[in-house]
Amino acid sequence: MPVAKEYLKLDPNINYIGMVSRIEKDKGWDTLVNAASYLSKENLINNYKFIIIGKGKETQDLKKLIKQKELKDYFIIKEFANQETLNYYYNSFDMLIFPTKRKSESLGLVGLEAMATKTPLIACSLYGPREYAINNINALTYEKDEDGKKLASLIKKMIEMPKDKKDELIENAYETSSNYDERRTTVRLKQVFKN
Repeated sequence: MPVAKEYLKLDPNINYIGMVSRIEKDKGWDTLVNAASYLSKENLINNYKFIIIGKGKETQDLKKLIKQKELKDYFIIKEFANQETLNYYYNSFDMLIFPTKRKSESLGLVGLEAMATKTPLIACSLYGPREYAINNINALTYEKDEDGKKLASLIKKMIEMPKDKKDELIENAYETSSNYDERRTTVRLKQVFKN
């Protein structure tokens, strides 16, 4: 993790929560921002920042909502990262949020990539990720969350989770990711930087 943060020029004293997604309708970026708003009001993320990697038709809406919720100090937006750089980001994240609520969501490689790099996953289990993300076994999941409260509670749960439970979640997730055929999923990321 320190090596990855150093490569990306991220503050080693800050914990990072990631999201990798196109910024479009029903991809859940608004759920994440709303969840961050709840957490900031409870002073639960003073030592955290959110990194969103991606762009799309609703990028300006995302920025507007962050500003409206007075969360500019909590968010970093990167519109693009190649696969190699993305590997460093995954290895810098304390957890990855996959909040898609899009019915047409396919398998959802983002979640599997997080699992392959031993990054704890929180996912909406309505569509794509439900094939592999199992609540309290290899991820934390929720079904529907219009206002971000459920996601906020799961982020809090992940932050406060005892190390042995989190390690078990991570190992189960890693095993899940290794069960997917590489040619089908193109998961080529490795957990090479975390301690």
